[in-house]
Amino acid sequence: MLMAGVSVLAQTVSRQNSYRMNDRLAGRQIVCPSFSETGSGLVWDISQGIEASNNEEYTIEYTAVDNESEEPIAATEQNTRYLYRTQGDSLLICGFENHTTRVSYDQPEAYLRFPLHYGDSIEGYFHGLGKYCDRLGMRHYGRYKTKADATGVVVLAEGDTLRNVIRLHTERTMAAEMMPIELLDSLSTYTQDSIDLHIAVDTALVRMDIYRWYAEGYRYPVLETRVRRDGSGEQVLAEAAYYYPPSALASISYDPGNEESRTRANGTGGQDKDRGNTDWADTEFMTSRTSDKDAASSSDAPESNGLYSIDGRQLKEGQTVRNGIYLKERQQGANRSVKKVTVKNN
Repeated sequence: MLMAGVSVLAQTVSRQNSYRMNDRLAGRQIVCPSFSETGSGLVWDISQGIEASNNEEYTIEYTAVDNESEEPIAATEQNTRYLYRTQGDSLLICGFENHTTRVSYDQPEAYLRFPLHYGDSIEGYFHGLGKYCDRLGMRHYGRYKTKADATGVVVLAEGDTLRNVIRLHTERTMAAEMMPIELLDSLSTYTQDSIDLHIAVDTALVRMDIYRWYAEGYRYPVLETRVRRDGSGEQVLAEAAYYYPPSALASISYDPGNEESRTRANGTGGQDKDRGNTDWADTEFMTSRTSDKDAASSSDAPESNGLYSIDGRQLKEGQTVRNGIYLKERQQGANRSVKKVTVKNN
């Protein structure tokens, strides 16, 4: 999976990315990519991972916790309900429950803040009490930091390239304690200092690294990866990645703010009508003739090229293009590369 540098516009996480009751996401699990680079102007190519994945649907359903209130909202996936509520400018994680465990946070985690720009971060502590199998009391606590650490574009197997993507990285260090259920009602909330002290001496910590890629005009992430490690962060215990195609994200009912953003990003609200006479083949020649020819001569596999405008539209072969910055994608056999090119018509 490729990562390369390219200049793009930055996105912002806003209230248009908050969770809504009655939404349903349909995606699928893919091969977990390893994208560690941070910064602006990156390209995340997930096309190979998508092609290698199975086609089994992976769903998340957002519902009201009860029939009397829209708050909090439950996000249900893999038989676990994660409880959220909006408070002020933040979306908070309030707890979780499944067939064995139920935890309610008296000190919730801020999972999103509105707005969240590139370079912004939120951090803090979480703490909750609950039950395990209705036989043991449970304390769940830890600390977290979420940072908007990268911007760029995402290359998809469907032939699309998503522009104006912002990535959030959440690092969560957590621990759990079990005790006789009779003691549960007498337990007090750990302070932040207490959480730090317990984390410093706990030998059974778990670290979660969660990456979420938000594209302009889509309420939910197009890609999310989750990696569970031991407390040192060196040993991977489990990992997973989930891909939600833009077509599925765009099918969410009545989301006018994001629909308007998608329309604006696609340039349908008005385009520059001044176009040059340089065709697609000429653009290839002007921008990267030497490197592409050298690369093609090293393999017998056929070479294919794609040219994309900065708003994500693929230009057809023979289509005239205007002056500006584009992304050029080249594929030859299993090799794929993406580079920024500049078109200047004489």
